[in-house]
Amino acid sequence: MNLINYLILTAVFSVFCLGGFSLLYWFNRKRKKFTWGIYGAMLAFPLACVIYSAYLFGNQILILFLLSSVIGFSLEYLLGFFYYKILHQKLWIYGHYKMGDYTSFLTLPMWGAAGLVFYIISKIAGL
Repeated sequence: MNLINYLILTAVFSVFCLGGFSLLYWFNRKRKKFTWGIYGAMLAFPLACVIYSAYLFGNQILILFLLSSVIGFSLEYLLGFFYYKILHQKLWIYGHYKMGDYTSFLTLPMWGAAGLVFYIISKIAGL
């Protein structure tokens, strides 16, 4: 795949996700509480881009997504843990499905999507 295709994919990914997040913000701005429906809808936009990327690049993208999910989640946990142990202060606070007050299981798919974004950036940069 050439640079133009990666740039197009980046633009589609950005517009699709930002548009979806804006729509969800508008829909949920007065509710101000966690619901599985809104969380699922929020994940639908980046996950649709991951599935489309898997169609373009092959199933290896799904492996990248899963590995990025686990590695990002683990690094977030370790960073939060050591930050707390060294500075005696929480780096961030999670309210739902948290693991030891240092991360949340709800961040797993976000880390997977971040892995895909970093992959696309590396291709654009020529790595």
